[in-house]
Amino acid sequence: MLESIFWAALEWTVEYQNFGWNYSTLSAVLMLLFTVLETWGIIQQGKTIWEKESAESVETELFLYTFWFFLLCGIYGFYLHSMAMIINCFVTAVAQIPILRGIIRFRGLTERERIVGSAYALMPVIEAGATYWGAVYMFFAIGLWGAFIQQFLKLRRSGKTGAVDISLYVSFYISTGVWVAYAFQTNETFFKIAMSGGGIIITAIIVQWSWLRMFEPNPPRILQFVRRVLP
Repeated sequence: MLESIFWAALEWTVEYQNFGWNYSTLSAVLMLLFTVLETWGIIQQGKTIWEKESAESVETELFLYTFWFFLLCGIYGFYLHSMAMIINCFVTAVAQIPILRGIIRFRGLTERERIVGSAYALMPVIEAGATYWGAVYMFFAIGLWGAFIQQFLKLRRSGKTGAVDISLYVSFYISTGVWVAYAFQTNETFFKIAMSGGGIIITAIIVQWSWLRMFEPNPPRILQFVRRVLP
């Protein structure tokens, strides 16, 4: 009985259907591997907040949004029959809980953040009940761009890296490349646009963080070198 259920579930996945020495299988395997990388980056961000006992320069709405959006993506992965995407999204969503707990403990939530956080919680529900789930995904993916842009602007406004851990964004940057490759193996135009746009914004965050960190005490050696060669 259980064996029959297992094989039925396996045959349902796009990974099983396309299994072989091809780009689709390679992308799925890399996605699972980069689930570990993304989770590591998320954990590092949580550790930095708790070690510094501060959420300075960390954009609260980014994580309020990504937590629920990643759950939405897990549902989207279900519609695409992608087990790799389901695993990636649910694991990385759960890994964000310490970040949210740290933000709430060390800075608290404003009334606005409480309201929008409650609204964001509706995203997985809407995706689960949607008829045009690709369009719904794209709509909220554009919102994800906005959440990352808020983090970029938060860094610019604060003028310091604070408790922002670059490991998170480097891991997102690397894994986004795999997501882009995977997206172009599907027939989902929305997915392709969302992943490509996200990669551009994450790159901007890394550049902004690096610029600020370069002029702070004890920057990484690579940034010390860049600062010396700047005119």
